[in-house]
Amino acid sequence: MRQRTRSLRCAIGLAARRGIPTFAHALVALAATWPLAAHLGTQLPLGDEATATVPLFNLWTLRWNAQRIAHGFHDYWNAPIFAPTKGTFARSEAQPITGAAFALLRWLLNDAAGYNLVLLMFLTLNGIAGGRFARRVGATKTAAILAGVGFQTLPFVFNQLGVLQLVCVFPLVFTIERILAYRESPRLSTLSIAGLWCIATVLTSGYYAIFLVIMLIVAAPVLLVRAVAPARLVAHGLVVAVVVLAVVVPYLAAQRDHLDSHDTWSVATVTGLSAQPNDFLDQPKGRRPLATIRSDSNNNGIQESPGPWLAGFAFCGVVAGWRMRQRRLVIALVSMTLTMFVLSLGLRFSILGWHPYRVLYDDVSGFDRLRSPFRFSVGVQLGLAMLSSLTIVAIWRWRWAAGRIIIFVRVLLIFFEVVPLGAARVRAPEPSRQPWVQYLRTARAGNVAMIPFPIDSHASSFQGTVVAMLASLDHHHPLVNGYSGFFPQQFDRETTPAGLWSAMDGFPSWCGLEALHQRKVVYVVAQRAWYSAARAESLNELGYSEVAGDSDMIVLRDTKHYEIRNECG
Repeated sequence: MRQRTRSLRCAIGLAARRGIPTFAHALVALAATWPLAAHLGTQLPLGDEATATVPLFNLWTLRWNAQRIAHGFHDYWNAPIFAPTKGTFARSEAQPITGAAFALLRWLLNDAAGYNLVLLMFLTLNGIAGGRFARRVGATKTAAILAGVGFQTLPFVFNQLGVLQLVCVFPLVFTIERILAYRESPRLSTLSIAGLWCIATVLTSGYYAIFLVIMLIVAAPVLLVRAVAPARLVAHGLVVAVVVLAVVVPYLAAQRDHLDSHDTWSVATVTGLSAQPNDFLDQPKGRRPLATIRSDSNNNGIQESPGPWLAGFAFCGVVAGWRMRQRRLVIALVSMTLTMFVLSLGLRFSILGWHPYRVLYDDVSGFDRLRSPFRFSVGVQLGLAMLSSLTIVAIWRWRWAAGRIIIFVRVLLIFFEVVPLGAARVRAPEPSRQPWVQYLRTARAGNVAMIPFPIDSHASSFQGTVVAMLASLDHHHPLVNGYSGFFPQQFDRETTPAGLWSAMDGFPSWCGLEALHQRKVVYVVAQRAWYSAARAESLNELGYSEVAGDSDMIVLRDTKHYEIRNECG
């Protein structure tokens, strides 16, 4: 009996000790996003997004995942947007793993709470992963927690709070940590866990999947060659590679099959969203004197500067790691950081007129679909955070009170340098309660067109469209409208002048009616502010009658089925 009691106490004590880092990083995540926790079920964070389009689109993505999981992933790629086009879900980040976590949390709470808890979980796991990395390079438990806070408060991540998949950096860190563990103890099980984290990266963010491949190509050979027997390294590497490819290739192939050859970004767009060297040296321009949030409209307010404390500690980490004889690690991290820095410059970087990124853009699959090379800067900041961990290890070993105080002060300064108190949020829509949605839920089948169409291609113009996409998951009628990373060609105003978007200019019109009939539209849902008396009369002449509505939206149904007159040009 005593033995059982002692064993139970030991187990509880072990669980408590192992739970301390999780608890600490969860508190940091709550504090860093406050007052989000006070509005958990009603609001979503925007980060530095100018509008709510992207956060609401991510909420729609997670909701579609949750619905398809409940149906065994049936019609997973055929999301109800851009009807009748198939494979529309493949045109953006699918995020199936994130969607699975959201599905459970949404079932327990509600959509907004599920989304926010996933975000808080990501921030917590970022800290846990950073702490595991610090422990791997020699940090004590307390020092590892402090190092992990640095990974939680990366400037890039907090700038991207509104882009959920870009918050999720922990799979990259866990992968590097497992590579280090494999170097110390080259077992297949250890490398297999690294492979699982590679799979997790692919299934959470396509951007980060490409980033991780580059990080491993640069860092893994430096870390593993001569540290692991060549035969063992090759054998283990082949086994893990086969397993990883067996999982990710079918997923990527299915996604790629639904994309068109024109689903790439132009050279002009990629160049415009490439970083410039001085972006990493910007003077503070943010919400507080220490903040380093960029306000350059060319890069949509994206944060690239790591800030003086992260950069300073990383430089000290190079020296400390070299003196602690972790020279291969230092070389790997510095090489990885510099590579990511060069890639973040995208098409702006050249050597005597030769653009290395253009080679990747032209010849390496996937790079022509990366719209924003500046996002490689997250790899720069991760590399600096890893090097900073070496500084923390070195200072903590001094057992010098002043040195430890410096680390605590550094953590606090980075926290207040990066974290925006009272950051912008948006109220999560609840379309299921709206009368027009309730009407469509019980109405007969037929596609829906939301009127008016966006006036231009800027993300801010599609916020109403994304809200309608959320509503479509409640009323279950496909939309001919939509928003995505890549638009189907017939919905692109610039590449297809005769497409639906252009046909709807000036609607109500016979030309627009023909375009809607071609897409089997039965219902038109119009904004009441747009629905003037003249437009109501024109819609009635075209065969649409008002059948439902509320203070914001009007539902009209095609009732007359006029023969379409060829008046489109």
